[in-house]
Amino acid sequence: MYRKAGVLKNYCCMAACIIFSVGYCQAQQVQILPSASATNSTLLSDYYNGKQTGLSLLIRNTDFRQPLVQGYLRITVEGQGVKLQTGSYAIFPSIDLMEGSSVNLGPSELAVYFKPQYLQGSIGFGVNQPNVFPEGFYQFCFEFLEKNTSRLIGSSQCVQANLSYSEPVDLVLPEQGKSIPFSTAHALKFQWNPQHMNLENSEYIFSLVELDPSAKVTESTFAKAKLVYSSKLEDVKFVYTDEKNNLVKEKKYAWRVQVNARNSANEKEPVKNDGYSEIHWFLLD
Repeated sequence: MYRKAGVLKNYCCMAACIIFSVGYCQAQQVQILPSASATNSTLLSDYYNGKQTGLSLLIRNTDFRQPLVQGYLRITVEGQGVKLQTGSYAIFPSIDLMEGSSVNLGPSELAVYFKPQYLQGSIGFGVNQPNVFPEGFYQFCFEFLEKNTSRLIGSSQCVQANLSYSEPVDLVLPEQGKSIPFSTAHALKFQWNPQHMNLENSEYIFSLVELDPSAKVTESTFAKAKLVYSSKLEDVKFVYTDEKNNLVKEKKYAWRVQVNARNSANEKEPVKNDGYSEIHWFLLD
């Protein structure tokens, strides 16, 4: 009796192992290799419009018994109190993998999976901009499901991605703390380098203020200082011509630039410090 029980137990163990092995093998039919850039967009619309450049996938058919594997992705995004997953009700384009072949999926191929109507979970991230991810690190996980059965044939593979706001512009000219001859004040060249992504839809607000030579240059003193010139510009450089003789010899002048940028969906691109650059100053002597 004990012997029969032992034999039955062994058969049960073997059956369980076989079932587990089959399930494991099925989940390994497709190999998924995700990658992410060092920094990535916080705008959801950049992902579903195919404008993000940070995420990509390499998918490979490793099952040599299957000449053709057809399927689609299930994507999960989690981090900073946010969890999103592609819905089971969605119908996605088929990804076809020939035996031993690989397919690269970039921003345009992944875009469909990030459309709001296909996502389950909260996408109300912000108050003024409901489709903005909070800054921080996220796990982007990818699974591969068989087309007709929705059976898992490519187990979850994750990549950590840092989603961050864009940097404000980097001020270049005039150089910080430089003494400039007053004789050249009639044509001062200002220049900055953009650090954000949507360069084609950008507006720059330039501000120049006057300070006493002994004044410290801070956010507070800048806000209270006498405004010399302010303008909205589309270019990243311009020449200030002091036609109204606003500039005074032996005075300190401070300047900064605020960037306003919008993406292809006409959503404002989040920029750190509300888009304001550092404050630079120069002396006229």
